Amino acid sequence: MADRVYIFDTTLRDGEQSPGCSMTVPEKLRMAAKLVELGVDILEAGFPIASEGDSEAVDAVSREFPWAHVAALARASRPDIEAAIHALRNAKRQSGFSRYVLKASRRRHFEGITAFPHGLLPFGDTICRFNPVYGQGMSVAAQEACLLQGQLAEASKQGKGINSLASTFLAETQKLIETPWSSSAIPDFLDPLTEGPRPPDLEDMLKFGAALSKVAAEDPAVHKVMVEVQQLLKPGSAYQAPEIAERIKAAMASA
Repeated sequence: MADRVYIFDTTLRDGEQSPGCSMTVPEKLRMAAKLVELGVDILEAGFPIASEGDSEAVDAVSREFPWAHVAALARASRPDIEAAIHALRNAKRQSGFSRYVLKASRRRHFEGITAFPHGLLPFGDTICRFNPVYGQGMSVAAQEACLLQGQLAEASKQGKGINSLASTFLAETQKLIETPWSSSAIPDFLDPLTEGPRPPDLEDMLKFGAALSKVAAEDPAVHKVMVEVQQLLKPGSAYQAPEIAERIKAAMASA
């Protein structure tokens, strides 16, 4: 089984969240037919708790393609699960749950690859997957898109092409990742079961974070800066402002 890649397709559910792409039940059936023809293993047909239409679509797809694995999205709540079970009541093929869960924050250093494949460029979660506690994943992906747009425009302006684009883009992307990674992933190391290499200065980083939280709880102005850094409105260097740095240093000393 380890050598088999299974395709879990969310076009019928997630795909129609794009503006102007909402599908009726007949349209979902036509799209499902194409996905089955392509050999997709599991079709997520809808989110039954969201609407009667989504529930009907899941039921229609499972009845139309009884040999296919048809899935329904549900959150970890009884109403969601019961709605999914009802929508899949006529499904013929049954299997286990497919779980959407953040197993771990993960940061990949593609910039260390000296000869990156031409025409290939990792992006977003492929480079770094964050603990979603601050909702930074999409924000970082948007920043990467702006970075790439600027680099493509500059390469075009200078007539350089894209031969060196990957190395430049991946190196600059790590700079974008540093601040959100520090605020969302580093605190995970408080749990001794957290896997992965620990930074050599982890203890100091955790003490800094604890002191920052203490100062922020006492001072609305510092709290505002902390939230702005977490939401990527300001860089982590904002904590180096003298009026903030001195208070954090004092809080660390008194801890």
